[in-house]
Amino acid sequence: MTANTIRMTYLVLAVIFLHLTVMPITLCIALFVDTDKNCGKLSVRLFFVPVFVKSIDVKRLGAILRGEELGDGGAKDDRKDRNAKKSGKKPAPISPIVKYLLRFAWETAKRVRVRRLDTDAIIGIGDAAVAVGTLSSFYGQLLAVTDSAEVSRGGISPDYDTERIYTDIDGIISLCFADIIYAAIKALKFNKRENKTYARYISDRA
Repeated sequence: MTANTIRMTYLVLAVIFLHLTVMPITLCIALFVDTDKNCGKLSVRLFFVPVFVKSIDVKRLGAILRGEELGDGGAKDDRKDRNAKKSGKKPAPISPIVKYLLRFAWETAKRVRVRRLDTDAIIGIGDAAVAVGTLSSFYGQLLAVTDSAEVSRGGISPDYDTERIYTDIDGIISLCFADIIYAAIKALKFNKRENKTYARYISDRA
C-alpha cells in the first residue's frame, strides 16, 4: 500500500467520522394516557423504528396523583415501617461517578433539539386550576430550556366537571454525537473544578 493510498484512507475515515459526529440522532416520543378508558402507553422510536414500548398502569397513576395508594393496609404499614427506619439513617454521600453522570445527563439534556411537540392535555383532579397552573408553568420552563416554543402546538386545559386525566403528547427530538462528546467533556471539567474547590476549602480549614 502506497503512502498516497494510506493518506486517502485516513482522509476518507476522517470525513466519515465528522459526518457521524454531526449526524442527528432522531427520537420520536409518544405518550398517551386516558383515565376514562383506563389505557396508557409510552413509546420511543429511534429513526422511526420502535425501540421502547411500555404500557402505563393508569389506575395506579390516578391513585398516586390523588394522594392515594393501591394495596392492602398491611403493605402500607410495612412501607411506613421501612420509611421510618430509613429516616433514622444518615444519607450516604454521593459518589463522584454519580455526580459526573448527573452532570453529564444535565449537560446532554440542555443540548437536545426539539423538532416538533404536539401537546393535548386535560386535567381534572383536585383543584384543576391549580394543577393546570403548575403543569403549565413547568411546561413553559421546559420549552424555555429546550428552546422549543416555536415548534410547540397545543396546551393544557382544566376540566372542572369530571375527575379525569387525558394526555396525548407526540414529539420529535434530536441529538448528535458531537453534543454527547461535548457534554461528557464539560461534565468532566465541572467535576475537576468542583474537586479543586473542595480541596482548597479543606486546606483553608486545616
